[in-house]
Amino acid sequence: MDIRSFVTASCAAGLLAAAASAQSLNIDFGDGAGTPADDYAGAALPGVWNAVTAPPFVVAPLVDLAGSPLDATLVWGGGAYFSATEPAADPPHNPLMDDGVGGAGDVMSLIQFSGLQPGNYEITVYGFNAINPRELTSVILGDFGDFSVIGGEWPGSLIEGVVYTVLQWDVSPSGVLEIGYVGGVWGHDGVVNGIQLRRIVTGDLNGDGSVGVPDLLLLLNMWGPCGECTSGGCPADLDGDCNIGVDDLLILLANWG
Repeated sequence: MDIRSFVTASCAAGLLAAAASAQSLNIDFGDGAGTPADDYAGAALPGVWNAVTAPPFVVAPLVDLAGSPLDATLVWGGGAYFSATEPAADPPHNPLMDDGVGGAGDVMSLIQFSGLQPGNYEITVYGFNAINPRELTSVILGDFGDFSVIGGEWPGSLIEGVVYTVLQWDVSPSGVLEIGYVGGVWGHDGVVNGIQLRRIVTGDLNGDGSVGVPDLLLLLNMWGPCGECTSGGCPADLDGDCNIGVDDLLILLANWG
């Protein structure tokens, strides 16, 4: 039996333990427009959406994309929840985009995650004001380490730089991630509709924030020469040699969990 067949058989027999709970998660602020369905991906990954309706400064527990409880929590402070009286965004985006939390004018509001696994995260933040679509929002990570300004009229779909922004940040061993938001120009409050976090891990081929059996099966399915590696069409080629083989398998297993 070759190594590919052996590993596949081991997965089928349950000999390889499941990966630790992933730390990719979806957040929807407010419930005035409902909560997105589990198959709604937004601009990132589909999965269970955490409906955050807790008052400011009250800790909210979180679940991952599969609905499994996490050690991570969220607390926010700023303005108040809002929702549009008439739909402003097109389906299926309404539950995410037609409600959210407002800011506090020219004073920065803060959303804080605690208990995250350390590592590099892709952070997608939505900032569309369904009541005043011309309003702009500045999104700030850390001590102005990374920031972006978004907002404007609904463009008909999810357009990066208008209704959402994608940033990256290294979460330290403290497990804390702070996202600030404020009006993008003087006199605007700023809003946040929702946030999606994806932990970036080498070997995480399905993008759920952990490395486990689904990633292993994807790698085995791509086993062998990869002619599209220079164009980014070979995500399982972890060592960059245009071939999916034992070295890639070892890299994936080294990042298991």
